[in-house]
Amino acid sequence: MIRQTLLIGLVILISANLGAQDWKNYPYHQEDTYIYFPQDEGVHNTEPSEWWYLIGHVTGANTGNYYSFMLSYFHYPYAGFDGFRIFNMANETDNVFSQQTLPVYYTLLAEDSLNILCDPAGAPPETWIVQANPDGTMKPFQYYVSASQQNGSVNITLDTYKRPLIVGDSGYFYLGGLGSYTYYYSQTGINISGTITFEGKTEPVQGIGWVDRQYGAFDPSMAESYEWFSIQLDNGTDVNTWNIFTDENQIPDSIVYRLSSFYFDENSDTTTKNFELTRLKFAWTEDSSACYAQQWHYVWNDVDLMITTLDPNRIVELPFQFYEGATGISGTVGDTEVSGVGYAELLHSYENPDLSFLNPDTVEVWKGKGETLSWQVLNPDDGNPLYYSLDYSTDEGTTWQEMIGGINDISFYWDFSHLEDGTICLFRLTGSSVDGTLSDTIVSDPVTLYIISGINDLVNEKSAVVYPNPSRGIFYFNRKNVRKIILMDIYGNTIIKNNVQPNVTGGMNFIDLSGHQPGIYLLKLSNDKSDKTYKLILQNH
Repeated sequence: MIRQTLLIGLVILISANLGAQDWKNYPYHQEDTYIYFPQDEGVHNTEPSEWWYLIGHVTGANTGNYYSFMLSYFHYPYAGFDGFRIFNMANETDNVFSQQTLPVYYTLLAEDSLNILCDPAGAPPETWIVQANPDGTMKPFQYYVSASQQNGSVNITLDTYKRPLIVGDSGYFYLGGLGSYTYYYSQTGINISGTITFEGKTEPVQGIGWVDRQYGAFDPSMAESYEWFSIQLDNGTDVNTWNIFTDENQIPDSIVYRLSSFYFDENSDTTTKNFELTRLKFAWTEDSSACYAQQWHYVWNDVDLMITTLDPNRIVELPFQFYEGATGISGTVGDTEVSGVGYAELLHSYENPDLSFLNPDTVEVWKGKGETLSWQVLNPDDGNPLYYSLDYSTDEGTTWQEMIGGINDISFYWDFSHLEDGTICLFRLTGSSVDGTLSDTIVSDPVTLYIISGINDLVNEKSAVVYPNPSRGIFYFNRKNVRKIILMDIYGNTIIKNNVQPNVTGGMNFIDLSGHQPGIYLLKLSNDKSDKTYKLILQNH
């Protein structure tokens, strides 16, 4: 019911904005742009790829159902066809979705205006044309569309009530890092009326639409993956937004990879790259073949919006797999609450994070009161921002105890002074997206802990502490007041015998047995008052 009320409010806004509309004439051209009407609504036969893209949000007059749809025609000659057509329909009230992609032959693609007549393979003919006056002249920026798919059809008129938004300011720019240029404009305010048939029921509808037009070298099937959004707010603001991912899974701070073109009113629009887009929810497809973001927090200047898909299963399978579906929008512009509708086209699929420990890595012994664990994410944009939890085990992973949870740093200092000398620990790290959909868990190699709070804690005048024990080669000991060192094998044969200069303030020394056979050795440390013998266990190297 909220969506239907929103659409009614947007239709009322349409009526309020139907002023003089001086721009609504052919020919029409905005100064300092590359786009001319009506000719650039027609086909550009010299360009490698081109498409006409229409989305609609309409309400049924009889049922009150909220319907969304996307219809797009691609001029892209391939395999004997002239291109292909994608037609998505959804009853958003009942959450029913239907999708169809078909190759097409174009019986008419006019070069001087928008006149498309096509024959989809195995389906009735379809039409997207400029409406005509009784004398045969064109009605500027008014169109008729008729199309059908296996579960429904639309027969609608489109009446543009906002001047075209020339994307990127001039309408010509590069998208992504592959040198793919595009000519681009949007019609962000369109009044839709007519009939819709869905699952055998036909009823009159009314609502709003959006047209995207691109032609040039940019090819979604060959270019870098992206996330695209249309945003239509109830305060009259519209936004066309792109985020393009490089092959290295990054989004550089460049208008080539990220742009938002804003329509504010008849006299004001702008393009910027300085916005923030944070992903808050993700969802895997039903077959787990791909994962797409489902909610975003968008911020630019005083625009603060939440964009949320209406359903996670709006997947287009052909000509390649991607997500295409309606979104709901809420937030604020300045101090004013706003809401709206939109559409998302998502070609970027996310993977689970790939985590790796930096510390511990190959370290086998930690000495002291604590240590800083650190790690890295080998694919940092998958699921970003990630949140981490750390656990440790002292029984080879049978049970785990929590160290910290819910942090977004990639390091954590851990105080292990509460554990006993010689404790062997495993560490478990889990990194997850904010909603937990994407995650990875890794376990470290074992680390032996020796709790050293200070040199003077290691040994007093009567004793000395030897560590690590067992060891694969090096044994450390404190040499405070030690005058003689004798190392023997298990049979009492002397291997090392040294007199040492005593150090009353303490200091560390070591014995390196890495060149000896694994086994048990005896280390005798003597001072002026006593001596003490330690059993050393030398492990396999």
